[in-house]
Amino acid sequence: MRLWTLGTSIFLRLWGTYV
Repeated sequence: MRLWTLGTSIFLRLWGTYV
């Protein structure tokens, strides 16, 4: 159930690195 949070965290981290 916490997979969503983990996925969002990774996505945000990748997005932050890209930007």
